[in-house]
Order: sequence, then C-alpha cells, then structure tokens
Amino acid sequence: MGIERIIAEANVARASLYQTFGSKDGLVVAYLNEQDAADRAAWQAAAQKAAGPAQRILALFDLAIASAPGRGYRGCLYLNAATEFPDPQHPISKAVAQHRTWLREILLTELNAAGAADPEGDADMVQVLYDGGLAGSKFSHCDAPIRVARHRTELLLLAKG
Repeated sequence: MGIERIIAEANVARASLYQTFGSKDGLVVAYLNEQDAADRAAWQAAAQKAAGPAQRILALFDLAIASAPGRGYRGCLYLNAATEFPDPQHPISKAVAQHRTWLREILLTELNAAGAADPEGDADMVQVLYDGGLAGSKFSHCDAPIRVARHRTELLLLAKG
C-alpha cells in the first residue's frame, strides 16, 4: 500500500503521519508492534482457559484459524513483512524477530512443561507446521492449511505425551 493511500484512508495530513511515525517504515513497525501485543494478549487469554501445555500450543493454531478470515487469508503478517524487508538490521525485521522470539519461547516453555524429550526439535517441527499452515492459507485463500497443521501438531503432541 502506498503512502498516499494510507494518508487518504486514515484521513490525516502527511505532516501528521510523519510527525507521529517518522516514516512509512515507522508506521509499519508501529503496526507490527500493535499486532504483536494483540497476538500476545489473545494467546494469554486462550492459554488461561487451556487444560494443559498441548492445548496451549494448539491455541496458537486456533487463534490463527479464527483470525485468518478477518485478515483476508493473507497469511502471516510477520512473514509478509519479513519478505518485504529482508535486512535483519532493518527496524521492521527486528519487530518481526521480536514476535518470532516470543512464539519460540511459548513453544519451548509448553513443550518443556509437557515433558518433551527433545523440546528444541519438537519446537522446530511445530514452528514449521505453524509457518506452513499460515503460508498455505495465503495461497489457498482458506483456513484448511492451518487446520491440517493444527491436526499434525496435535498428533505430534499426542505421540510425545
């Protein structure tokens, strides 16, 4: 989306946008940080209702399934941002990395709580399933790939527990 369209849709003056965010990149960082905070809060709420570590991991998939239609099946907004800004030193890449670190910490924490013999390896597998489900959702314009990824993760967790 171009800056002109953003300014028009937000109904703000260009100077206000730049005064608040500094640049279009600053706006994207603010958006990613806001979404990250919303994702964390949604997962925290879901995790409090979950019966155990496996259900807390599966809640990540359930949240993705629930939000996919509202996001127009555009896949993972963090992956999309990382694709547009591949330089790891770019502020947008750093915002993406912050979210990815949080996700990885959840997986490791919950897999350790579940008594996984290889929490690092299992976290790698779940991460690939999660990422693939979100990417597949973008390609297929539906939540079916996320559901498949959730099911495979559930089978993995059942086999481990």
